[in-house]
Amino acid sequence: MTRKPKTQSKPEVASQESTQGMFEVMISLLGRLVFPPEELKAIVMKWKRDPEDYVKAYNLCDGGHSVSQIETSCRLH
Repeated sequence: MTRKPKTQSKPEVASQESTQGMFEVMISLLGRLVFPPEELKAIVMKWKRDPEDYVKAYNLCDGGHSVSQIETSCRLH
């Protein structure tokens, strides 16, 4: 008996697309777990002229804001 090669059906493709967002959130959370918030803040702020703007910009990098929106919200010149 010969087996046919397995091809992805539409539900499997849709399932992969729906899990991508979950994986992105998991990666984001894991990245933030590497450093405790205060240690991360100290690293980001160490040599910056306007350190609070860099912290604000970092927190806006959540996928819900464009680069232009982040630039407008922060004074990162």
